[in-house]
Amino acid sequence: MRRDEIAQMMQDSSGMHWGTEAHFQRFAKLVYEKAWADTALAATHTVTDAAILKEREACAKLAEQTVCDTHLPTGVKIYGTRVAKAIRARNNP
Repeated sequence: MRRDEIAQMMQDSSGMHWGTEAHFQRFAKLVYEKAWADTALAATHTVTDAAILKEREACAKLAEQTVCDTHLPTGVKIYGTRVAKAIRARNNP
């Protein structure tokens, strides 16, 4: 939490008499809710990012195994290795 966010929460809880137990309880509740929301959001991003990386790797492996074309003069099969490389490059922006 940034300093300005904490100051704003202190202002938001100041509808009560400053320094009273009710005021501090309200302030503590606002801080807790903000901290919980930040933690939950970070955890969601971590899980989502891991799922994205896993899906990209699965796509890259499939691309590597896929025959995209056959070189006509030689009959050599051309695999999707360039596509796989491009997919993996998205993991490192």
